Amino acid sequence: MVPLIELRGAIPIGVKYGLSYPTAFGLAVLGSSLVFFPLFYFCKLILKHRAFIRLKKVLEQRVKKLNPDNMTTWQKVLAVFTFVAIPIPMTGVWTGTFVATFLGLRVWWAATAVIAGNLVAAGLILGLTAILGAYLDLFLYILFGVAIILLGYFIFKLAKAKNA
Repeated sequence: MVPLIELRGAIPIGVKYGLSYPTAFGLAVLGSSLVFFPLFYFCKLILKHRAFIRLKKVLEQRVKKLNPDNMTTWQKVLAVFTFVAIPIPMTGVWTGTFVATFLGLRVWWAATAVIAGNLVAAGLILGLTAILGAYLDLFLYILFGVAIILLGYFIFKLAKAKNA
């Protein structure tokens, strides 16, 4: 459930500490997917609140490139699914839910896209965990390093948008 790493870190950590592959997969998917519904409705509130105008402006600039007004519901669902299915930090359920909300997807379409993408990402991470079993510690260090770099980049972009 932890933002930034979610199941991308949970599966390798679970395996490292003795969980079987199916158990690590199941718990990671369940734990990261459970947050979707409360987060979806919370994101709707955030987008309406004036305290988050800066964040909304940054996201609007990013999303304008997708031209969401000309996208069908299926294209939006596919875009969110693909985004969440990419198993790198900051492309998980938290960010995918926020993107789905921002694109104006209804709750069940958003849930389908985010949870299906989460399952694909979990499968990819499970495969990487199995392949890199001997180098699991290195994999986790790299994963957390990438998460920290991406978080720093995101904070930098928000600060830059604040000054613009």
